[in-house]
Parts: sequence; C-alpha cells; structure tokens
Amino acid sequence: METKELAQAFNDQTEAVANLLSKYELSETERIETARHLERLRADLSRTQDRLSGSATALDTAVSSLPAQIEVRLKHRFEGRTRIFGAVFLAAMIVMALTTGAWIAARSENAQLRESDLKYRYHRLTDPDATIRSDTVYTRDPDGFHRMVVQMEAQNRALEAAERNARQKEKEAYKAREKLESLKRKTP
Repeated sequence: METKELAQAFNDQTEAVANLLSKYELSETERIETARHLERLRADLSRTQDRLSGSATALDTAVSSLPAQIEVRLKHRFEGRTRIFGAVFLAAMIVMALTTGAWIAARSENAQLRESDLKYRYHRLTDPDATIRSDTVYTRDPDGFHRMVVQMEAQNRALEAAERNARQKEKEAYKAREKLESLKRKTP
C-alpha cells in the first residue's frame, strides 16, 4: 500500500469513529475533546505521510542510482593463522602420503618374506640335512654363499640351455634321417 492509500484509509476510519461517537450521548466537552483528539491524529498522520513520501523518494533515488550489475572481485588471502593452518595441513598431507607409501612397500616386502619363510620351512621338513648344510655354509660366509648361489644358478641356466639345444639338434637329426630314408626309397 502506498502512503496516499494509508492516509485515505485513516481518514475513513476517523470519520467512522466520529459518526459512531455522534450516536452516543456525550457531553459537549467530551465531544470537543474527542474532536481535538481526532484532529491531532489527522495532523500526526499528515506529518508522517510527508516524512514517508520524502523517505520514499530518497529511497527511489538511491535505488535508481545503483548499477544493474555490480562487479565483485574475490581475492583469496592467506594471512596470519590461516597461513599457519595451511602449512600444517600441507605438511600433514605430505607425511601421510609418505607413510602410506612406506606402508605399501613394507606390506609387499613382508608378503615376499612370508612366502620365502614358508618355502624354507618346507625344505627343512622334506630335506633337513640339506637345510642344515646350507645354514652352516651361510653362517660361515654370507658373501661367499651369495656368490656360490649365483654361480650355481648360472650353471643351471647353462645346462638347461645346452639340453634345449641338444634336444633341438636331435629333432633336426631325426628329421634329416627321415628325409634321407624317404629319398632312398624314391630312388630306383
């Protein structure tokens, strides 16, 4: 509702009150007092109306002077405690990442050690003399034991390669003999 409508509504109500009061038997002084009171209310209302209309025009002027879009520049700053908390958070994340990496590496290494332990226990149960001999040799000279194992593995690989070559040569020789036999049968 606008101020003019409010003023009109108030005037209508004061006239309605005056009509109601005229129906009652009031003394002359009471009627005069009521009329003065109504006049004071009308005067207060007109002053309020003037103030409201002045405020409304000032508000309309202020709103119309505002731009349609306001540019907002958001700047992120890390100052004081925020900088400290950020540094602590970053350090905690780095420590957590390193700890997780170490845990994963240790976990896989522990799995390999468990597998080796199981194999060693199996050999100890199936051939205890060989296990005791290997423990004795390793205890006396761990570096020499390592060299000996590497040398034995190299010999085994060489033997396997030689056996593969021999088998292949035997197959080739067998095929050559068969071919020779078939050629002998074909010649008259």
